[in-house]
Amino acid sequence: MSAVTGQDNVVRMMVAIGTGVRARLLEVMDSAAQDIQQHVTREKLSGQVLNRRTGTLRNSISKRVNTDTSSVSAVVSTDVKYARPHEYGFQGTVTVPAHQRTQTMAFGKSIASRMVEVRAHPMRMNLPERSFLRSSLREKAPVEIERIRKSMAELIAEAQR
Repeated sequence: MSAVTGQDNVVRMMVAIGTGVRARLLEVMDSAAQDIQQHVTREKLSGQVLNRRTGTLRNSISKRVNTDTSSVSAVVSTDVKYARPHEYGFQGTVTVPAHQRTQTMAFGKSIASRMVEVRAHPMRMNLPERSFLRSSLREKAPVEIERIRKSMAELIAEAQR
C-alpha cells in the first residue's frame, strides 16, 4: 500500500492562493485600468488623436473595477455624448436645432457683429473614426496582461514558501 505525502503542504498552499487571488487581482486590475485611463488622456486626448478644445472629453475618462463571485474586470469609459461618434466614426444626417449665432461677415465682407437666428435644419455628416479608447486598449493590453500574469505567478510563489 502506498501513502500520499505532502498533502498538508498542498492544501495550505491552495488555501493561501485562494484567499489572495481576489485581493491581488482587484489591485492589479485597478492599476491596469488607471494606466489605460492615463494613456487615453495623455497620449490620445491631448491633441494627438482629437484636438482639445475644452478638455471636457479628456476630463470625462473614468475607470472602474467590476467584480462578482466568478470574475474581476476593469472598464475605462466616458459618458460624453459625442465620444461615440469620434470613437467609431459616423455617417448620416443629424438635425441641427434652432439657435442664435454671431454674424461678422456678409457676402465676404466684414460687418458690425450682430446676433442672427438660425432655423433648425438637417446636416449631412461624414465623421471619420478617431479611436482613442479601443486603440489605447490595443496598445496597452500586452503590457497589462503580462502584469497580471506576473502578479499571479508571484502570488503562487509566495504561497509555496
